[in-house]
Amino acid sequence: MNLLVHKIKKYLKIINILVKYQIKVQLTYRFNFWCNILTESGWVVAKLMYTLIVFRFYKNMTQDYYLYIGTYILLTGLIMGVYGRNISLLSRFINTGELDFYLLKPVSLQFITTLQKIDIGSILPNSIVGITMIIIGWKRSGIMVNSFTVISFILSLIVGMIICYSLFFIPQLLAFIIIKSNNFINIIWELWDINNVPANMFPQIVRTIGMYLFPILLPVSYPILIVKGALNLRQILYVPFLTIISALIFSYLFQKGLKYYESASS
Repeated sequence: MNLLVHKIKKYLKIINILVKYQIKVQLTYRFNFWCNILTESGWVVAKLMYTLIVFRFYKNMTQDYYLYIGTYILLTGLIMGVYGRNISLLSRFINTGELDFYLLKPVSLQFITTLQKIDIGSILPNSIVGITMIIIGWKRSGIMVNSFTVISFILSLIVGMIICYSLFFIPQLLAFIIIKSNNFINIIWELWDINNVPANMFPQIVRTIGMYLFPILLPVSYPILIVKGALNLRQILYVPFLTIISALIFSYLFQKGLKYYESASS
């Protein structure tokens, strides 16, 4: 137990150092930083316009839609900010042999190659707008505001981020056996964008696949269904189980892929 606690503290310290470093680096090039903020803000404004148009003309749309679109925007910003640059870098490291450099570092190879870059410019505008939409949707949906519902929602978002980690990074592991894998991650991004529509608007077969088999709809829907009390005990317990399994699958495939890695010096 002491070893586990020590390891957790070690990686939290590393994350803290990486975040501070990335903030300093990005603020060094202030023009690029603010251009990134403006670009992301433009994407958010376009998404909000789409939301308001749909909500205005689709009469059967419920107040939950604000919750869904807010959660979608927030998670998209976090995925792009925390995972986005690392997703493309991972395949580049494998293809060019740059992975050699990280093999020598005294930290987990999987950790340092998938979480080293953080894009603050993507996180800020999406988080501000996403959280605002969540608050509006929460109020309009009549969901109780207390410590239990708020903590449940936050924990569910974390679970969703872990599931997204596997969903977005697994396609990049194909770089161990093929030269280019960028098209596969583009497919995942396109599938992710279907979350701008609530899951309950899809046919049952699509919901079942998107929630439980290939959980592309789960990260956005799960926090909302949790706070609404719309899940039974089996469904609630299935998601943490799926989260652990997906993380273990990625870790296994990552270690397996290393056997096919060709060093730049080989």
